[in-house]
Amino acid sequence: MSSAILSLLRREFSHLTAGYAPLPISLVALCWISFSVAYIVAVADSHVYFLFPYISDTGARPPESCIFGQAMNIIALMQAITVYVRYRHFLFVGETSLNEGRIRRWARAYVVFGYLSAVGLSIVGNFQEKAVHVVHFTGACLCFASGILMTFLDSKVSSYLIGTQTSRGAVATRCVIGVVGVCAFVCTIVGGAVSVIQRTSSDPSSGKPWRWSPSAPGYAAHLVSTFNEWALALSFGAYFFTLIPDFQDVSFEIRCVPSPIQPPPTDFDESSSLLPDEKTDYTVICYNLVEWSLMKYTYSGV
Repeated sequence: MSSAILSLLRREFSHLTAGYAPLPISLVALCWISFSVAYIVAVADSHVYFLFPYISDTGARPPESCIFGQAMNIIALMQAITVYVRYRHFLFVGETSLNEGRIRRWARAYVVFGYLSAVGLSIVGNFQEKAVHVVHFTGACLCFASGILMTFLDSKVSSYLIGTQTSRGAVATRCVIGVVGVCAFVCTIVGGAVSVIQRTSSDPSSGKPWRWSPSAPGYAAHLVSTFNEWALALSFGAYFFTLIPDFQDVSFEIRCVPSPIQPPPTDFDESSSLLPDEKTDYTVICYNLVEWSLMKYTYSGV
């Protein structure tokens, strides 16, 4: 019995580590680990109330802001890499599709919004809410709005590949995730605006930053906003998890291509009476003996 369980676990683990599948897994895992650590530190230091604070509030003050900012930079980079791999995946599988032109156009839009979302995430991590509120809010909107569009664009491109590279279930799942993201994003914005209006009208003299608690005016609307922000973050994680089956068959390789430029003769002397241009050809250009080719996508099939 135990050997059968171990064999099953070993087989499932090998599937999860195949190809580039560890990339989205690591992205989501690191994201939630960093959120959890920042949350625990912020609550332990009484910087936030324990019940559903804003994610960025858990990284607004030191020492948790140091953890939060560093983690967001790494996660933003990992997201950009994940988006690029997905983009190259679309281009490759689209070569055999009758809708290759459409796939390329929508894939380009996908990668643009994916990069914008990663940039917004980096802004959120580096410009804390308590320090530069406007920049932080702009980065959050960029991250969330672009991420939602990225999810829908993935569904759009995937819809051209139903029956060959993906299934209707996977496309429908990403559409549902996108709809959940839109609803959560709207509720986050509306709830946050209502809570600010209620708190400001109740105590106009109170200035930001605020520390929210159940006794604060507008706390109910604030709680609606923060709950939906966490739901929005969960929807992003769910989207990246849907990429795991596709990434299991993805791999990249970097090839070294010899340069046509020949090295100088073994008896070459820089002090010889060659012309300056001839010297340059040997002493400068000859060091570029190897050029790195672009990463080429190889697909082993579904």
